[in-house]
Parts: sequence; C-alpha cells; structure tokens
Amino acid sequence: KKLARGSTEGAREAHNDGTGVVIRWRDSLADVPVDKDVPSVILAQEFFDCMPVKQFQYTELGWCERMVEIDTSKNGPHHLRYVLSKGPTPSGQVLLNSELVPKMPTKPELNEGVEVSAEAFQMAQEIGRRVSVTGGAALVIDYGNDGPSADSMQALKKHKKVHVLEDPGECDVTAHVDFSAIKKAALDGSTEDATLAAAQAAIAALGSSQSPADR
Repeated sequence: KKLARGSTEGAREAHNDGTGVVIRWRDSLADVPVDKDVPSVILAQEFFDCMPVKQFQYTELGWCERMVEIDTSKNGPHHLRYVLSKGPTPSGQVLLNSELVPKMPTKPELNEGVEVSAEAFQMAQEIGRRVSVTGGAALVIDYGNDGPSADSMQALKKHKKVHVLEDPGECDVTAHVDFSAIKKAALDGSTEDATLAAAQAAIAALGSSQSPADR
C-alpha cells in the first residue's frame, strides 16, 4: 500500500494508508529511542557501502594516505587527482590496526592498499548495542568481502560507471564493505564497556590527530 503524503522525506510522522501503522523519519539511528521492551529489527540493505572510506597505500615510508587535490595540469580530465601523503598521517596511525581492521595485513607488500571506514565501524557498533539492549536482530545485505579491499571505490551516474572524480556531488559513490570489521564492531557494541576501538573510530571520524592514550 502507498504511504500517506506525510511520509515524504523530512516528514516527522505519517500513517500507512488503512493500517494505522505510524512511520517516523529520523535524521540518524542515534535519534531513534531505545526501549528495552520493544525488540529492534534492523535491515541495512546497501547501506554500509555508502559510508565514507579512507584509502591507504603501503610505501617505503610506511602506510601513506591516498588523498585528492586540485589538478592544475592541462592534461587532467577531471580537475582533480589522487595523490599520496608524504608519509604516514594521523588517520592512518589511528585506523590501521587489528581493532578496527581485523584482517589488517601484517606483512604488507609494496604498493598494497587498504580501505577503512570509521563511520561504518561506529554504525555497526551502535546496531550491536541496540540489539543487545532490546533483543531482536539485524540483517546487513551489501557488496563486500570478509576483509578490507584495496581500492573498491566506484561511482555511478545515470546508471553508468564513471570516474570517481568526474563530477563530485552528482554521482553515487560506493565502496565494498569489510564484513569482518562490521561483525567485530557489532560484537564490540554488544558489550557493556566502551572499547578502545570505539574511541579510535570516533576520533578518526572527527579528524583528530590524537589517539585515546594521548587524551
């Protein structure tokens, strides 16, 4: 059945026609109330692949971060280009560990790559926390692997693949999900104590250069 007009994006509340079921839109999962008497049933279909990722490449200097800068050359087709940081970055120092990336390469080869999403870790941990408090279940359906990808980012525009830097803000950009990290985060979230991994993910998402131990 079609939803009532009020169910359009941004509406606070809408009734499903003829059922009396109330649908409420929320800006984030954190805004959804937690009721121990109401089980949580969470379906995340092609949700985690939309989370921001950071990319790193192993070099002679260690793990360098892949970044984007303005391309001032006349040959650049997108006016933007990928570059590597001149050395390890604060984000890499915080994110690249087995707490956040369970299958992090222990003996990386030169030019090997790794993608990490602090935001995905935080979201999975919150899902795990909610289900552990209220009971219920969460089902995650997405593109990904049982470990980190090297460079899976892609962009789609009008149902066709395009270069990720071709038209920023106008394309659907996704990256493969690291299911080993999502599973670990959800299990971490089901524990009562906050984990070091949670603090690391939060700091990385905020762009801080300090580790939890430095605070």
